[in-house]
Amino acid sequence: AQAEENERSTAQRLIEQAEANREARVEQLQRMAARRIGKQKLARGFNAWQEGYTALKRSHFLLQRASARLSRPRLAGAFIEWWTVREEAIFALEEKERLALANKLDAVQAEAKRLEAETAKKLAEQAEAD
Repeated sequence: AQAEENERSTAQRLIEQAEANREARVEQLQRMAARRIGKQKLARGFNAWQEGYTALKRSHFLLQRASARLSRPRLAGAFIEWWTVREEAIFALEEKERLALANKLDAVQAEAKRLEAETAKKLAEQAEAD
């Protein structure tokens, strides 16, 4: 009887301990969720601020460029001319590279067709021999 009583009290303590652990875990999860929600709100606020700040910096940059063009038109014109020539050179180089790649692709495709035809011919000859 004493052993059964000890066993029951031990089982009861284990159940109570498991329940306490479960409650502690639930409380911890609630704290983590609250912390995440707080961080999420902070991130949203920061992103909203950052978008506004980026837009403001962009508008300042555009105003600065326009101001520079107005105050030094010859320099701005020279820069724009240089920029245009540079862009055209880059475009020409990219076009040349695209053309070279297209030619290489055509050559590889022609080689693949030739090999395919050769393989088909050999298979046909082999089928006739069998």
